[in-house]
Amino acid sequence: MSSFQREQARIEASEVDKLRNRLKDGFARLNSNLAARALRGLEDAYAQLHPLLQSRREADPLALIQVPALAGETFRRGLSVLDDALELMRAAHGTNRERLKDEISVLECELEASRSDESQRLRNELREERLVMHWQSLRSLEQLQINIDQLLFQAERCEASLSRTRLDLAAIRAGTAETSLDSVLETLRRTVEQARATQDELRRLTR
Repeated sequence: MSSFQREQARIEASEVDKLRNRLKDGFARLNSNLAARALRGLEDAYAQLHPLLQSRREADPLALIQVPALAGETFRRGLSVLDDALELMRAAHGTNRERLKDEISVLECELEASRSDESQRLRNELREERLVMHWQSLRSLEQLQINIDQLLFQAERCEASLSRTRLDLAAIRAGTAETSLDSVLETLRRTVEQARATQDELRRLTR
């Protein structure tokens, strides 16, 4: 690599490390074991693949040159979807779903018991307004959780693609592969595209 390329690689690696540390700290603060596990899985998959990407053999096909860049992009995209998930988790943090459900249940019971009591009319109007407000909050919270689950799934897909790439590359070099190098490259590209599409769609919906 040229000195410029080395400097760019150094800057990129530094940014990736900062993101990884921010994610670890964020998931720990939110006590999200599921997200923390997704991050560890992604990191482990890339770490296990990395030595294979660094080694070079004369018999390696020319297309193999494309794999390190695509694998790195897949890893970074996985971190990116986890970063989006962390942002949504922070938005949901502090809102207790069970408490909302309990308050909805209490309000519904109170309305049912006092609906025919004219002296409770004004109070019931307030109860109905609170009920609508709580239902809206609950639906928003549930949709937020669905969005988080979608992002975590995309991170898991990135992990799976990196793990599969490691196995496929080893088999290709050993001459025992049942898949082609083109298929490996296409899997990585498709993983990145689907993760990006999910992010774009969720950002569009939340504007």
